[in-house]
Order: sequence, then C-alpha cells, then structure tokens
Amino acid sequence: MITPVVFAVLLSSGMLAAAEQNRTRDRPAPGVDSPAVGVPWSPKRLTWNDYRGQQPTGASEAAVTATSVAWGFQCVGDAFTFHVAAEFFPERSWVNPMIFVQLDSNLRTLRHEQLHFDITEVHARRMRRMFATLDRPCARTEDELTKLGETSLEAETAIQKHYDRETANGRDAVGQSRWERQIGEALRELAALAEREPPRPR
Repeated sequence: MITPVVFAVLLSSGMLAAAEQNRTRDRPAPGVDSPAVGVPWSPKRLTWNDYRGQQPTGASEAAVTATSVAWGFQCVGDAFTFHVAAEFFPERSWVNPMIFVQLDSNLRTLRHEQLHFDITEVHARRMRRMFATLDRPCARTEDELTKLGETSLEAETAIQKHYDRETANGRDAVGQSRWERQIGEALRELAALAEREPPRPR
C-alpha cells in the first residue's frame, strides 16, 4: 500500500491548431501564472476579433488557433482535488488577412478553427470525468496521476490531427459537417462535466 502524500501539480498542454500542429508542455510551479492569458471555453463562438496575434513572416496557414488544456491536482492525505480547463489564447492565435477577401473561405475557416477549440473542451471534460471516477486516487503516486493526465492529452493530439486530415483543414465541407455533428453530440453528452467557474472577461 502506498502511503498518501501531500502534493500539488499544475500542468498545461498547448496546441497550435493549423495545418502543421505544434505542441508545447510546461510545468509551472504551483501558484505561478503562465505569461499567456487564456480564455476559458464557453458556448460563445469565437470571432476573428478574438485572434489578436500577428501572422509570422513566411507562414502559409489561413489561421492558427492556440488552445490548451490546463490541469492540475492535489492530494492532502486522502482528499483529492483537481482542476481542468480548456483555454484559448488570443495573443497566440492569428489569421491571414487575405482570408477576408473571400467570404465563403472566411466563414469556412472560422468554423474549422472553432471546432479545434470545441475538441479541446471535449477532452477537458473527459479528463474531468477520468479524475472524478478514479478509485482512491491519493493512494497513487504523483507520477502515476500525472501519466494519466498526459495520456489523455496524447489522445487529444491524435484526434486534433485526425480532424484536420478528415476535413482537409476545413476545405472538405462534408467532412467538416460530419465532425461538427460528432463534436456537438460529444459536448451535449458531457454537458454535466462542463466547467462551472464564470468565464474571465475577454
């Protein structure tokens, strides 16, 4: 039997949702904020006004959406608490101005980027369910609990990439509509696991 210990872990995983997706992960010390300010997911849809970053020189993507599953847990004796939040980072998200020339492309791309954020929220809810249903979590080590969270995020990475492939980054209208239905259903099925904290102002 493992003796329960007192520990707290705060982690975050970042996703740049675009044709080429990059992933970053950091482990800030408890109580230390990341320099980037994330906006929690909400039913409110993203608009291009939320994309405040600058397109990097030479970038060919139509848009980049930066999202993250920020998560952490704490054990004090046998008392287990956790926090999981899907966040969007306006200052790290950008859109190519040329996309505004064609209305159809503009709207199609925004729908595609919104769903990247929705997928992040689905996985945040699944992680909440996973932590909430663990049997005697504080009998596990910190590394064991961290591995469970990281495994959940690896699944998100795979699904984000699969989404881009099956929709041709939003250009395949049939594939895009199919994914919108699937993720919409997942959000409804996991509605009881939505974040209950009030959203921070934009």
